[in-house]
Amino acid sequence: TMQYSWFWVVVVSLMFYMAWQWIYFIFVHCIFRTYLLANKDMGTSYRILAARAQKSNNWVNRTVRKGSPLRRVMMFGLYQTLYTLLCFIITVPIYHSYWISLSMHLIIVYFALWNGSEYVYQVMPR
Repeated sequence: TMQYSWFWVVVVSLMFYMAWQWIYFIFVHCIFRTYLLANKDMGTSYRILAARAQKSNNWVNRTVRKGSPLRRVMMFGLYQTLYTLLCFIITVPIYHSYWISLSMHLIIVYFALWNGSEYVYQVMPR
């Protein structure tokens, strides 16, 4: 039943995701475009992620920001879709394998403890 899982987790989920992306694109870049251009303080996913990427100045930021505004939006959508597809794809092996699932959960707990202890020792004393 592994193929059944791949179909439902990846293909069907990706169809819903793509429908949501198109609806979001139509609302943000077509219907409410003038309103959002007039109100620069309104946060969209593109604006928020672009501001974060600009601070880090990594290769993703340099790749997305090249070219026309339409190319920027399309590159942003492509990277976001690839990230989502990667997240969808890894869920099937995690679901079907006890050891992969256990490893993932141990990694999550480790990083949660690491970030929490780093906060306690570096930020709290200030």
